[in-house]
Amino acid sequence: MLVRYLEALAQQCARNAYEALPGVAALLQRLRARADVLLGLCTGNLARGAELKLTCAGLWGGFRFGGYGSDAEPRADIVRAAWASARELGATEALVIGDTPRDVLAAHEAGLPVCGVATGRYTVHELAEHGAELVLPGFADVEQTERLLLGPLR
Repeated sequence: MLVRYLEALAQQCARNAYEALPGVAALLQRLRARADVLLGLCTGNLARGAELKLTCAGLWGGFRFGGYGSDAEPRADIVRAAWASARELGATEALVIGDTPRDVLAAHEAGLPVCGVATGRYTVHELAEHGAELVLPGFADVEQTERLLLGPLR
């Protein structure tokens, strides 16, 4: 079933490009250019599914590690898998970015701080209520977003 899902996803991506949220491509480009930043993914997608979707949106590349739905089912275990990979690459601290309360809770369960971003169905207030250390409305202001993501957390 997973093989068929990935085949269907590849066909869908070939027909219709995913569109990145405003500021995301520029932010990733800026972060990838920094020697002090190691970018990775935490996603419930299969590793290959994430690659297909992000390639389709022009965002793949530069992610040096990840935790995927193909690694584990519980979100916190996906975050833990990504964090273990990041530590193998020398990371000593991390910030998880997520757009749902479940993302916030999973990061905290894995022992990591989280930046909530209100780009989905949840508001800044709802993400803050669930304990995100930092909450952003989106990524459109790239310079401010970079400064906030790399600055001290409360």
